[in-house]
Amino acid sequence: MPFMDELRTKIDGALKLAVAGAIFVAAAFAAFVCFAVALFLWTQQTYGVLEAWLAIGGLFLLVAIAGGTAALVVRRRRPSPPPPPRRAEPATLLQDPAVVVAGLQLARTLGARGILPLLVVGAIAGGFLMNRNGHATAHRPPHVDRGAESGAGI
Repeated sequence: MPFMDELRTKIDGALKLAVAGAIFVAAAFAAFVCFAVALFLWTQQTYGVLEAWLAIGGLFLLVAIAGGTAALVVRRRRPSPPPPPRRAEPATLLQDPAVVVAGLQLARTLGARGILPLLVVGAIAGGFLMNRNGHATAHRPPHVDRGAESGAGI
C-alpha cells in the first residue's frame, strides 16, 4: 500500500517536527529567562533596583512588540492559491499479473451466467463513481444582497 506508507511517512515527519519545535521553544524560553535574570542582576548592581526593573520592562516590551508585529504580518498574509487539480493516475491494480490471473480464474469458475450480474453491478457502480466529481455538494457562489447596496427600503 504505497498510500499508507506515504501517510505514515508524513505523520512521522510531522511528529518529529512538532517534537523538535517544542524542544526549541522550551530551550529558547529558558535562554530568554536566563538572559533576563542576568540583565536584571547586572543592572541592579550597576544602576540600582528601579533602573533594573525598567530595563527588564523595556526588554519585555520589545519582545511583545516583535510578537505583535509578527502576528499582524501572518494574519494579513494572503493564502497561496490552491494547486491545480492533479490528473488521475491510471489504475495500477490491473497492471498486477496476480490480480489479472485471479480475475480470469474467477470468470472461468463462475462462467458467463455467473459473471454477467457482477459486470452489471460493476458498470452501475462505475457510472456512479464517474459522475461524482469529489464534491459532496455543488459549488454555489456567495449570496449578495442587492437591496442593501442600492439603498432600497430607505
